[in-house]
Amino acid sequence: MDTLLQIWGGSTVVLNKVFLAKGGPNRQRWVAIGWMWFLAAMPAWLAIFIIHHDWIAAALEAGAVPAALIGLRTARGGQTSTVWRRSVDGFTAVMVALGLGYSAYDHGGITSITQLLEMAAVAGYLVGANQMAKEKRSGWIWFGVMNAATALLMAVQAKWGMAAAQFVSLLFVLWGYVHWRPKSTPDP
Repeated sequence: MDTLLQIWGGSTVVLNKVFLAKGGPNRQRWVAIGWMWFLAAMPAWLAIFIIHHDWIAAALEAGAVPAALIGLRTARGGQTSTVWRRSVDGFTAVMVALGLGYSAYDHGGITSITQLLEMAAVAGYLVGANQMAKEKRSGWIWFGVMNAATALLMAVQAKWGMAAAQFVSLLFVLWGYVHWRPKSTPDP
């Protein structure tokens, strides 16, 4: 089962980054496909995080689903209200706080390198998503922090397939950073 989860989670997270970073004339279509791959990856990642008591990362993964749905809707040309976006941000923050609290309870405080790596991944995701939503290139750097921290977390836990997928994803994040253009810039 572990190998299946690693193949599932690893391959789908790489596809997520490939499509999110893709530009060109069909950029919005590729971004929508990228969000669909994120949603497909989520159950495998969530299972791995829960099995290893990575409560902070598990809570973020679950808390990111509504944000991914907004990303999918936006990429397909839909609009979302400010109230809905703030609600999703609030939900994600509550999930992270619950994950942090439960992790501290389960581990007797913040006592391990894995918890620190989880917190780095959460910071990378939250700041990165915020910056990307504002069409700021720095969002890619923060996503790189998230991928690097998650890769190290998976390596520490000997989940080599998941670690490799995060390192490959990091390459696509770097590619996205180098080729980044705000939405206001027309595609070639």
